[in-house]
Amino acid sequence: MRIARMSAAATAALFAFGGVACGNDAPTVDPTTATGEPTDAPSGPPTGVTGRVIGLDSQFEPTELTADADTESVITFDNQDAGVAHNIAITGTEFGTPIANGPVEQQLTFTLPAGVYPFICEVHPGDMTGTLTVS
Repeated sequence: MRIARMSAAATAALFAFGGVACGNDAPTVDPTTATGEPTDAPSGPPTGVTGRVIGLDSQFEPTELTADADTESVITFDNQDAGVAHNIAITGTEFGTPIANGPVEQQLTFTLPAGVYPFICEVHPGDMTGTLTVS
């Protein structure tokens, strides 16, 4: 019986010590800064452009988009052509959505330097074209 009491006392002491060492009163450090001070970096959705391009009747609408340079941006591609494969790809870059049959909605997230970038449907590059201006 004495051993059980010691174990209970030892367990209680360990929990008490653990509660002091791991309590909520300990200061926390923000891992994004060396000082632990909050950063001014925005959180949430990308800050560039959140544009929407519709694919319908093997055409893009709109065909002109803008985005902020060096900023994460998103284009929502809404393929409304039922049973027809489309995608949206920014030529000369690695950015593009997978080719998929409509109806389907896809997100294209990208960060680009300033410039003018054509975008196309890789299945219908002669019919589905547009221009992305990044500045």
